Amino acid sequence: MCDPTWMEHYITGKQELEASYKDVSKVSSEVWPEVLTTLSARGEWVAIRYLVLGIDFQFINGSAVVDVQMISRGVARDVDFQGITYNTLFQYLESHEDPTSLNDWIIPLVLFLITQGGDLGTLLRFRASEDDTPFSAAVRFCVLTGDIALLQIMPTTQRSATMEYVDVRGDSPFHTLLKMSRCPQGKFLATIVRLLLRKGVSPTVRDQSQRLPIDYVNRQNNKEVYGILKKYTQPVDREDQRRKQRHVQKKQIQNGKKQEAAESRRQKSEGAVRGRYIQNKRTTEKARNNDPAMTLDLFCKEYCESRIEDAAKFLEENDMPHAYLRLAEVLKKDHRSEKHKDMKKKALYIVITSLGTSVNPEIPNELVKIPSKLYEQIINGLAANEKWRQLYFIVKEHRHFYGDLSIPNFAKSMSLAKVIRHSSFQGSEQLLVDVVDCMLNGGAVLDKGMPCCRLLNKGPVC
Repeated sequence: MCDPTWMEHYITGKQELEASYKDVSKVSSEVWPEVLTTLSARGEWVAIRYLVLGIDFQFINGSAVVDVQMISRGVARDVDFQGITYNTLFQYLESHEDPTSLNDWIIPLVLFLITQGGDLGTLLRFRASEDDTPFSAAVRFCVLTGDIALLQIMPTTQRSATMEYVDVRGDSPFHTLLKMSRCPQGKFLATIVRLLLRKGVSPTVRDQSQRLPIDYVNRQNNKEVYGILKKYTQPVDREDQRRKQRHVQKKQIQNGKKQEAAESRRQKSEGAVRGRYIQNKRTTEKARNNDPAMTLDLFCKEYCESRIEDAAKFLEENDMPHAYLRLAEVLKKDHRSEKHKDMKKKALYIVITSLGTSVNPEIPNELVKIPSKLYEQIINGLAANEKWRQLYFIVKEHRHFYGDLSIPNFAKSMSLAKVIRHSSFQGSEQLLVDVVDCMLNGGAVLDKGMPCCRLLNKGPVC
């Protein structure tokens, strides 16, 4: 039998191996199991690589195990690998600053070694130590290489068979994963956790410290993993479930009673509304038959009061045009009743007061269309309050709609002296000219001795 020490001479480096690989290939295959056993015990994994995979092996990341078997060209590819030990493999990986740099050959090599022959016996010998389990070793290998290929080929077992996953230290593969100094973070950690769950590894096993795997998860850094394990590790309180179910049933009964009570109140309310409607209708019909004036008062109250209330709301929102539209509807009606006279007075007061507070009021056409006598009352109200600017705009709007000859004598009794001396025209000489000219066209008289004659050259006609 060939001396393993002699064989090491041929495989100490790639260059030497390339030079003598033809001679090595002539060695009997019976030698290689002992050689591989010796090399694995010594941690000579580069040498094992060339003997098993060959010197020209190229690995495409993500290739299936069957692809590795097909393209492997090593002289020892077909021998029995049962004598190989893997504890030095992990020492070899951990000795590298970046074990992932070895992935192009270390992953296909391990996959080939533990799947060759297709039996579980080879797979079960994959351990980092005598105290380890194959699943825990696979987890360590995945973390060190940053690749889950090995864990993916691990067999799936029923979730109830949890003890076969636990090593002599009492750690499950989850504990092994989360206690590693190189424990991954984020998405890769979540991927391994999900894969272990799919393989049937239980997350509810406690270690010797009576801690669950979730107890080793940093909740802040790994929220996703924490959420995954939390679903499996929350104890089910049957009594609490029954208590919640009874509470839900009680709520449903209470809600049903509330709905019945609400429906009863609704029906009573609708009945009361119908009753009031019928009573009001009868009262109105009776009033119409007995006293026509009373009928007009009722109608005026229903029609005019609602519009005045709407106008008040619009004024609160500073929506003058819509407020004036509502008030115009009241002023254009003539219900020929004492009630309506009060409504008209109220509407006129609101219009005059509101216009007096507006610097440049917007006058809608509907307000211009009210009866001329009522429109003149608005003009007179503004004059009484010395709101000359607003008076000018409201007259201008009326004449724009009806022509320059409308309301011809609105200013006949007004004092131009008050207008000229009014403080609101300070700095607005042209506006004063326009207002005075408008009033002159409305019947006002200008005394010859008044000093404002020089203002009236060719002011516009309003």
